[in-house]
Amino acid sequence: MTGLERRELREGAAGFALRRGELALTLPDSVDSPRGADGFTHEDALLDALAATGPREWSEPQTQGVRAALFQRLASLGDGLIRVSEHDPHPLDWETADAPRAAYTAIPGSLNTPQARLVPERPQPPGRWHEVM
Repeated sequence: MTGLERRELREGAAGFALRRGELALTLPDSVDSPRGADGFTHEDALLDALAATGPREWSEPQTQGVRAALFQRLASLGDGLIRVSEHDPHPLDWETADAPRAAYTAIPGSLNTPQARLVPERPQPPGRWHEVM
């Protein structure tokens, strides 16, 4: 991954369908724009600057931001696959006593009992954070 050229990083970002929000978390403050009242104007300007330029025009901080976002995506996918592959699948027993529905399942050898919960969706920042870059 560290040896990929900028063009290949862009192809990887498109292939993994990295979202604007994922890239915003890894981009440094390389664009001089004010932070708006909503708190997201600055990040949106960073993403617009990245999307408006081709990989050849990316600055080194922008390139490293895309690389970091790809690393994070690959790491989370790998972690999820390892965790899932260690256990036999079984259906969850959902409890509806409280407002959010929850299910608990024990994992052999684990001190904690993992909990799955259905919760309301968090408010998303305004704009196009879920668009593929």
